[in-house]
Amino acid sequence: MILETFAILMCRQALSLVMLTAPIAMEHKICTDTSRQSYQKMNEEEFKRKLKLMVRSNEGFRNYVYEDKRGYLTMGTGHRLTKDELKKYKEGDIVNEAYLERLFQKDFESHYKAAKGIVGFDSLSVSQKAALIDLTFNMGPYWMKKFPNMMKEIKEFSEAETEVLKLIHTRKIGSELKYKNFAKGDFSSSKYFTQVPNRAYKNFKRLLNQDPEWDLEEVSFQQELGEENAQTNLAF
Repeated sequence: MILETFAILMCRQALSLVMLTAPIAMEHKICTDTSRQSYQKMNEEEFKRKLKLMVRSNEGFRNYVYEDKRGYLTMGTGHRLTKDELKKYKEGDIVNEAYLERLFQKDFESHYKAAKGIVGFDSLSVSQKAALIDLTFNMGPYWMKKFPNMMKEIKEFSEAETEVLKLIHTRKIGSELKYKNFAKGDFSSSKYFTQVPNRAYKNFKRLLNQDPEWDLEEVSFQQELGEENAQTNLAF
């Protein structure tokens, strides 16, 4: 009788656990499956075209040399001047737009390649991949070294065998971007979040698979040039 009662209690606990975790697993499965299906319908060039629109929207465009928020001389679509370019250009110089476009295409390809090199990248959803590529373009090809906990979570996500574990790692991936050190309980904002809060929040939502709007299928003139810079370039 005692063993029978114990068995019944254990069955009830197991059933409760399934009921609690099933919605979470289903939520994650629906989100990632939908995202993967949309990616499968695109070839890589189409995916890259959409990513470029997203990056352009985030970076904005200026046809002259200016100083960014961190004090670096920049031009075009978020291109930081190289040593050779610093010898040629100074702040305020107008730059040939065809040259700036070639720079963007070159910068995008190098950052795209760097993001794809993240261990576990291929296992992620389209939205998450878009976030990592934008983060790479925004912070540079070596930003991953400053977010080791996030890289660890992406790797573990790729190795997870259940949807519940995948969702847990997904939430940790996003949290490691948002907080200074989520793994150690430091919930103060990361430096990235304080520097570009709007852009950071969008990428945070993308990492959580909660931003279906990463795909700017039809981009307005203001979106493509960036809201804050659109007015500057209206005369082009």
